[in-house]
Amino acid sequence: MATIFNFQTKSGKQRGILAVYILHTLHKKPKSGYDILKEITEKTHGAWTPSKGTIYPLLTKLEKDNLIQINKVEQRSKTVYETTEKGIEQLKNVRKHAKEMEEKINQFRNMLSEIINQEKSEIISTMLQIRKLVIELSQTKQEEIQKMLNKTLCELQDLAQEEGIPVE
Repeated sequence: MATIFNFQTKSGKQRGILAVYILHTLHKKPKSGYDILKEITEKTHGAWTPSKGTIYPLLTKLEKDNLIQINKVEQRSKTVYETTEKGIEQLKNVRKHAKEMEEKINQFRNMLSEIINQEKSEIISTMLQIRKLVIELSQTKQEEIQKMLNKTLCELQDLAQEEGIPVE
């Protein structure tokens, strides 16, 4: 059974979010382990950087499972990886179950926001419901959604300014 940050493959194997992210990022462009670490640090604004002791064994495992392969070896033995066809298929399978993954993450997010922001949990819950609907609504509704969100953002910025909170 898949846990909150693990996803089950067709064959029943568990893949963690880091493995899925590696497949995703290598599918976009071949990268080294160091490049992947740097990218994750940037995307999480420094909140999370997997250790070298996590990323390199995982790259080795993904290579052994024929999900990634060596694209080239650069100076100082810098190994650059890319996804294989099998890795791309696995990534497509994970994306097919995106709604299930999103739901798991939302459940975790709801629980965490309730713990941290008890007095604002209802507001945060509403924001998460809005986010879910925005994702699910069709592309033809995007312009209308953007107008609604821009109006709401302006109103919230006005409230923030009233309380002396700097607004970007």
